Amino acid sequence: MHLSAVKNLCVIGPSDARHVLAHRIAPSSLDCVFVNHPEPPERTGSDDSDGQHLLDASFLGSLARALKPKGTLTIVTDSAPYVIWSFCCCCCG
Repeated sequence: MHLSAVKNLCVIGPSDARHVLAHRIAPSSLDCVFVNHPEPPERTGSDDSDGQHLLDASFLGSLARALKPKGTLTIVTDSAPYVIWSFCCCCCG
């Protein structure tokens, strides 16, 4: 079941966001997605953290599938190391 009639949706928690995106959002149906402060508090910017990280290749692939052509993704974080880690892990392989 897709959430086709929903105009605005807030999902809290990485597991919930992954599930909703994968199972409840139709392909090419979102105009924009905002991800606000996705880094767990224990994250230090290195690969040794055991925290669950939202911005990985799988999640970004699901976002790409769900966004309409020319849709926008806005990511807000106050952690420069997390930005670098995300781009290195997700964009550079």
